[in-house]
Amino acid sequence: MIKTLLISALSILFIACSHRGNAVDFDYIEKVICESPEKAIAILDSIDRSSLTEADRHLADLLSIEARDKAYITHTSDSLVLDVMDYYSSHKDDRLYPLALYYGGRVYSDLGDYPTALRYFQSALDVIPENMDNLELKAAALSQTGRLLRNIRLPLQAIPYLEKAIEAGKLLDDTFGVAYDYSHLYQCFAHVNDLPSARRCNAEAMKYSEALPAIEQADMKIDLALLLYQENKIDSALYVIRGLPDRVDPLRRCYALAVAAQIYRDAGVPDSAYIYARELVLAGNDNSRIGFKIMFAPELKSVVPEDTLRFYLPLYKQTIEKYLAQHDASETLIQNSLYNYQLHVRDKEKAETARNRMYILVYTISALAAFVIIGLLYLRTRNLRQILHLQKTLNTIKTLRYNQADNSKSFEPMTSRTSACSETEFLRRQILHEFEAMENADSSAFSVRQGVLCSEAFRRLEEVIRKQKSIPDSDDLWDELAMAVEKDSPDFKARLATLTNCKMSNADFQIALLIRYGISPSNMAILLNRTKSTISSRRSSLCCKIFGPGQSIKLLDSIICYL
Repeated sequence: MIKTLLISALSILFIACSHRGNAVDFDYIEKVICESPEKAIAILDSIDRSSLTEADRHLADLLSIEARDKAYITHTSDSLVLDVMDYYSSHKDDRLYPLALYYGGRVYSDLGDYPTALRYFQSALDVIPENMDNLELKAAALSQTGRLLRNIRLPLQAIPYLEKAIEAGKLLDDTFGVAYDYSHLYQCFAHVNDLPSARRCNAEAMKYSEALPAIEQADMKIDLALLLYQENKIDSALYVIRGLPDRVDPLRRCYALAVAAQIYRDAGVPDSAYIYARELVLAGNDNSRIGFKIMFAPELKSVVPEDTLRFYLPLYKQTIEKYLAQHDASETLIQNSLYNYQLHVRDKEKAETARNRMYILVYTISALAAFVIIGLLYLRTRNLRQILHLQKTLNTIKTLRYNQADNSKSFEPMTSRTSACSETEFLRRQILHEFEAMENADSSAFSVRQGVLCSEAFRRLEEVIRKQKSIPDSDDLWDELAMAVEKDSPDFKARLATLTNCKMSNADFQIALLIRYGISPSNMAILLNRTKSTISSRRSSLCCKIFGPGQSIKLLDSIICYL
């Protein structure tokens, strides 16, 4: 004891000498709170608040509340914590804002104002950042919320909070916190008569308590004894409860006495039941009514003198009246807490709904923007493809003209254009210009070649036209017509494929063959067994593949005859 006081005195002296003015080492004090809260209280009480800045003063007050809470000193006033929360509410970006809300909940929990405490715990959970640095605070807020909901008889609502607190405690390797959270979770399941789940939670609490001091293990065994008693396993409960009331934490002794008195009464051990019940009555707390109930039970009639019962009867009556009065007030408090809890849940659901709507709006706008960008890229790519196609067409025509002129002129490459639209129009005009130049130079180049007109395939074709018959796709005549054209112009099909950018279908090639033989559209309709409108559509499609949209169909006949 003397050693502890000496260390505290030296620490206070160190703080006073080493940190003059406003330069208090609060980081050091925070570490001391975790190791020895009593020592931290002494240090914080020695600091002159008038010498601190506003921020440091509120930090010192917050740490003082935290140190007293960790030292298990019951909070008796809310004036200090209200001032702290008021300051940090105007500095919500400060990392200590969630901590201030949490200790607001702790103070009001000690004061018995459960609705206010619950509101602050839930507000703290709403603003605690999701990271490992704040996981300890989140685990504590979850645990306190679960315990508070259990205290106001909302065990089903408490279960999710306690389960999350256990998950966080396991990540933190907090054996003590996990053990007690399992203990509270056991009580929630027992309250709703889910004994299998209660047994599982008690087993987990017992397992985690093995690394704790004997006094903590005794607390867990009290829960086990009560569970066995609720399962009507009186002998097993009697075996577990023996000697436990003398080994538990003093704060839980009355609870242990109540459990032990009930077990000994039902086990047929009235003298032990009377001893525990009498001590419970003299304790004068909320469990006294259980002690009176057992003392006045028929099973203890043989060990409790009648004059003793007469002496305790007025006290029993006062205890019952006090309990009923407290019960009415408690019911009002619980209803208020439930109402506040429902308001919080509703506000949270509204906030989540608004956030989800915002997400949907953002996703919708993003999707529309993406579609617009993709559409623009598609149009740009299509224009570029069209430009490349027209360039290839023009270069092919220039090559043909160059060959026709017997290499008398050199080939001039195309001049590039910066705008996609002007490039397209430029290339189309160049193609038309080249055709005009070729037509002016040699108009016979655009007429039907004599080589194909003198072929056997053409003779058979004329016979079919005269008989007004059609040519099926599988007929060998198509191959003969193609061979005759290839014989007259070996690169006909390859050049045509180049001009169509390799998009020429079999129907397109049949149209091109018939144009090459000088067949009129009306005869094409007979040979292909199609309507004149269909033939016109196919000719337009082939023209579009070669030159792009908007060109005269007459240009198609000229180039096919020229190839």
